[in-house]
Amino acid sequence: MIFGCAGAKTRGNIMIVCNLVGDKVADLSPTSITAELSDTPEHSETFEDTMRPYGILEVVRTGGIALQKGPGKI
Repeated sequence: MIFGCAGAKTRGNIMIVCNLVGDKVADLSPTSITAELSDTPEHSETFEDTMRPYGILEVVRTGGIALQKGPGKI
């Protein structure tokens, strides 16, 4: 999810919310913040609705994925 951020307060608020929900700030530039969230579709929708007032510029979603933990194979 990419946010267009005008001021320091807005940027700070976005980063606080991302931190509270376990989101990762993947990129920070003078004009935008790129956030990464891996969760259920319901939680992702709630996060998106919460963050909409901050000016979402782009949202990219993927389908389900599987990752193996440890030395085994999938």
